[in-house]
Amino acid sequence: MQLELTRINYGSVNTTLPNCLKLLPTRTPKKQQKIAVGDLDGNFQIFSVKASEVQLTYQNYIGSKISSVQISGVEGTLLDKIFVASDYVIKAFTKKGKMFLTFDTNLTEPLKSMFVSGADLFICGNHVYSHYRDCKEIGTYLCGDTIVDVAALCLNNTNRILTVLACSGRVLRILENCRVRQIVEVDSVPTVLHVLKNVLGNRILCGFTDGKIILYNFGQFAREIKQRTIVDATSRTSAVTCIDTYDLLGDGVHSLIVGRRDGTIQVFTMATDEDTDIECRQLYNELFLESISAVQGGCVFSQGWSEIVVLLFSGNIFGLTTQIIDASLTNKETVKKPLTLKNAKKVSDPNDAKTSNDEKILTSLLEATDMNQSSTSIQNKLTSALSSIQVNDSLTLDKHDKTYNLFIELPVPMSEIILQSDIMINIIKIEHEEHFTIKEVADPQHNYFIRKIKLEENINSFEMKFQTIEGQYGSIEALIVPSQTTHNVQTKSYTIRPLSLHFRSHKFDMSRPLNVLSLKGLFSQSEMHHWISQCIPEVPERLSTIEVSHLYFENSLIGTVLECKYSKGNAEFRSDNLSTISILKDFLTKEATKKRLRLEIITDISEPSVAHFLRLISDSITYCFKIKKEYTFLQALLQVDIRNDSDFNSLMPEYQSILKKRTQIEEDFKKSKIILDKYFGIVTDFYMDRFKFNGVIVRDKIPKLLEVLQNFNMNDLLDMFNTSELGDSHLQIV
Repeated sequence: MQLELTRINYGSVNTTLPNCLKLLPTRTPKKQQKIAVGDLDGNFQIFSVKASEVQLTYQNYIGSKISSVQISGVEGTLLDKIFVASDYVIKAFTKKGKMFLTFDTNLTEPLKSMFVSGADLFICGNHVYSHYRDCKEIGTYLCGDTIVDVAALCLNNTNRILTVLACSGRVLRILENCRVRQIVEVDSVPTVLHVLKNVLGNRILCGFTDGKIILYNFGQFAREIKQRTIVDATSRTSAVTCIDTYDLLGDGVHSLIVGRRDGTIQVFTMATDEDTDIECRQLYNELFLESISAVQGGCVFSQGWSEIVVLLFSGNIFGLTTQIIDASLTNKETVKKPLTLKNAKKVSDPNDAKTSNDEKILTSLLEATDMNQSSTSIQNKLTSALSSIQVNDSLTLDKHDKTYNLFIELPVPMSEIILQSDIMINIIKIEHEEHFTIKEVADPQHNYFIRKIKLEENINSFEMKFQTIEGQYGSIEALIVPSQTTHNVQTKSYTIRPLSLHFRSHKFDMSRPLNVLSLKGLFSQSEMHHWISQCIPEVPERLSTIEVSHLYFENSLIGTVLECKYSKGNAEFRSDNLSTISILKDFLTKEATKKRLRLEIITDISEPSVAHFLRLISDSITYCFKIKKEYTFLQALLQVDIRNDSDFNSLMPEYQSILKKRTQIEEDFKKSKIILDKYFGIVTDFYMDRFKFNGVIVRDKIPKLLEVLQNFNMNDLLDMFNTSELGDSHLQIV
């Protein structure tokens, strides 16, 4: 069974963040519900729909951007109290808009996420978590990682409360009484948490940046946690931004509603307690080309008809109802007469007006780009540009594709994006490329690259996948030009670190042959932490309070590992990749030189790590050559006159398989040359690093190495790395 939904436009507010729209519950099932919504301009509104018209119940300008809207109430009563988080303050309203609580949290950082359960209030900034009961502080917790979302649940309907913190360090922290009871390691960065109330007991859903959704089941004790993947990430879906569960089909079983960053809305069946082994089945999938800030299942437009209320990043609000009105969304049509919703008045901002100077700056920059003129920085040319538009952007590493994903979105259509990078990047894919016109300008003298991207009308977002080269670091700057001249040009800068392909892990394989880099000097622990954060992605922003810090990383492209152990005056790095040690040594030495610090550097090179590294990378190189061979056979087979099944069956099974996989082989062959060149570059750098530690320059042997790689043989490659004699570990003073 597939859901057929009809779109109904309810209106729009200003730009929004996730978790800023809720439906107020009713005592009678399938009765029309009110909508509570808050936006980044501080507007908070409650409205309903009567006779196909919006009826505004409450409207107010709170005074600062709204980061979260939650629904709760006294246990045993209707949970229709609305809690709104704005900056450092939480305000609570009744369903009619009467404010009955104003609570100043006095936190040191603005509120980012919130969860309310009865008299318990759980709030988080970037790093600080606080638990309040009846507005009295129960406890706090300082997290080194950035806190993405928070949720809480009572185990087996007891008084025991477990708090779950979704953290950017690829972990879920389970807290009880504001103390960490368990850390659950996850493969990707979590983005959103959703508690299943009165559905599956002590269970919580978690969405991730790689598109996966996992269901966690908490047992009687905090450490009894079972997990099951509800939605897999094999299809490389976009990051999950919001989750809800609701009985859309009217069969008493809740469906899973998912909103994603690329504008996709999906509906899946959910297994009951008795059918936990049944896989989820997709009932609905539609793309709306704008980030989804919130999805809520309920009944708004027409009594008795279920629907999904959707809030977009731009502030547009619409419903997807099961009631057939005019047209189905499967035919790409919507209701012709959308409903209207007025925005709340807000205090005027002196930065809202766009100055003529901004237009002159933009014009001069675009003209310089057209004439292939180089520039040191886009940011320097826009020092006077104002920031009146909220930009929804992110740069994340996809460890499955081994690529970076750059996402940029405005609440208004964009006319142009100019990307400037001071390092070489290889663009792999641009989502919905048919909507863009790309012009590339390069200045090899300054190692300077510009890509000028023009967008079609009514395109709000841009998404690009690209590859980086470890050891090359710098920044990518984006100049974003809105199509409306009343809005300001926006600039964003993204840092590419030296070890850009590494991601945070929580395990370290001690059985591998490890190279060691040891540093001693008059540096503090916080200084070393800062240097590491500038070199490796996903390093916690805050330094842990323990005397010796440990961090583990993994290379997404090769699979090598890295351990960082550091304290005041001492740091040790261990890796089975010699190039990783070389990059770290060069970068940390450079940073210490800037501070005029004297470093004692000791390297201990493991000979077995060389063969270990080559074996790790050989499988990928062999696969690329296999694809090349299959493509050669495919071209020959396409010349064979095969007229019927009898001719096809007369071929060898190997050749039949190649013909059946024609499309896949052709796609893989297009990628294989780029991938093969990348691996050849990695082996070449590794070859130079392998001998650099002994002061031997082998640049003149690179052509011979490339010849060996082109005629790939593992034994010949090992011989190339054993042609010179290496010395023992040595001591340097910088």
